[in-house]
Amino acid sequence: MIINIHGRTIEIHDNKKYAFPNDITAKYFKGFMLVISPSTGKWIVLNSQIQIDILKSLINGASVREVIDKFENINEIRNVLTQLEGKLFTEKISTEEWSFALRIYLTNNCNLRCRHCFMYASTAMDNELSKAEITDLITNCKSYGCSKVIFTGGEVLIREDFEEIVKFSALSGLYVQVLTNGTLWNEENIARIAPYIDEIQISIDGFNQETNSAIRGENTFEKSLRTLELFTEHENVLTSIVMTPTYELLEKFKAQYTEFAQNLVNKYQGKNFLVVLQKELIDGRELKSNESKNRIMEQTVASIYEKIYENSELTTFILNHKNGIIYKNCGYGNLTVNSIGDIFFCGRVHDVKKYANLRTTDFSEIMRLRKFVRERSFVDYLQPCCECELRYICGGGCRIKNFPEIVNSPLENLTNTFSRKIDCSEHDKENFYRLMIESNNFLME
Repeated sequence: MIINIHGRTIEIHDNKKYAFPNDITAKYFKGFMLVISPSTGKWIVLNSQIQIDILKSLINGASVREVIDKFENINEIRNVLTQLEGKLFTEKISTEEWSFALRIYLTNNCNLRCRHCFMYASTAMDNELSKAEITDLITNCKSYGCSKVIFTGGEVLIREDFEEIVKFSALSGLYVQVLTNGTLWNEENIARIAPYIDEIQISIDGFNQETNSAIRGENTFEKSLRTLELFTEHENVLTSIVMTPTYELLEKFKAQYTEFAQNLVNKYQGKNFLVVLQKELIDGRELKSNESKNRIMEQTVASIYEKIYENSELTTFILNHKNGIIYKNCGYGNLTVNSIGDIFFCGRVHDVKKYANLRTTDFSEIMRLRKFVRERSFVDYLQPCCECELRYICGGGCRIKNFPEIVNSPLENLTNTFSRKIDCSEHDKENFYRLMIESNNFLME
């Protein structure tokens, strides 16, 4: 039988039989049957009884020829086979993680005092890492499989050696991402450094000078917008505006935030540009998080995204699950180093345990700890997530929010199985089922 997957022709031999995963489960949702392999994070979608019967025959060991002779409906057979081949449903997957990201807080020094800053950035800490220590860290991380480095602060541009550090990272072959408030840049330093940056995130939290000043202080709005303008001229740099409004501002001015974001999207259409809205607040300098308000904030931001980026939720889901990507964790277990060399395994350093220091711990031991901590926080060790058919599709969500015991446990306790603090709802699972169905045809290999 000949099938076509996104313009690619595949011939399936009549004598082919499929060896299916032994944990297949079925979920019925809104007239569809989702056939899921929990152990591989793969799924196919069936929409008729004959498709279900065809799959059952294949699972029971029938060859392609035997299925054709039995059912005769070539279109329905082709639909099932196209999904099995296009989703590589019966193929084994490798769950080995070869790469990780490095986040470096270059300095605690900052020219702003943002109300929601979770780093409480102000003045430089005593004895911050030298350029040599940072470049040695980058070299060592690269040798252990690091593929990306994220520079943040404080404000990164305050460091006089920032450009040299960025250039060194780029020439080492790493993807370089920079987080900045955008107020200290100019045409000259952007021209020098942009060729060595892959991605820059510029923080603007209001839709005008007044609302931005309420969070970030006076005289920042226009400066940050100017930096955005200059970076969008460099096509090699993915330039993002990252907005983190307060609960009150977003609730009161949702329409204005939507209009501001839409105007930016329209203005920079065709450029390498994104608007990013944070979906929740975490504890910061003056502002404290609120669980119920965060849920409302998440819904509000989702509705803004749908207006400025059509089908944004579905598009994001497709991008996150292309090429058979599975999720055994959130970002927990990547490497974070603060400005004095303390080692953490999440960027939210005030919410997680410190495990070592760069200056006093052998780097091979740091890498062993990172790998151990990441693997022990895999969804496989989390209750009840480890028993859920969506475990490798969802990944269990944020470890700080859902499994706070993990991120603050001493090493000896990480051999435990941890229980979820906040249960996911049936609505959460149904939303995944919906996205799995809607994305199915887009995720063919």
